[in-house]
Amino acid sequence: MSDFLDKKDSPEEVKNLRKLGWMTQDEFLERYNLALKHYLLEHTYLGRYKDKLHHPEDIMMNISTFNEVAYHVLVAFGTAPVKKEK
Repeated sequence: MSDFLDKKDSPEEVKNLRKLGWMTQDEFLERYNLALKHYLLEHTYLGRYKDKLHHPEDIMMNISTFNEVAYHVLVAFGTAPVKKEK
């Protein structure tokens, strides 16, 4: 894996990868954090009580639900090949 990551991509390769949805870690986190914040505020009880103290486990439970759904949506609509059911 390291050899793959150490390889310098040409501008054309970068352009093609970006067309396929590839991004840097910072770009991913920027989008992820926006989506996660919106989810927590708009679709969980945490949004109604955003100024209250919450136990980290309660917040993490909501985040884990978000992550599970986000992963399945990304796999279904993203750049990874979808496994066909037999």
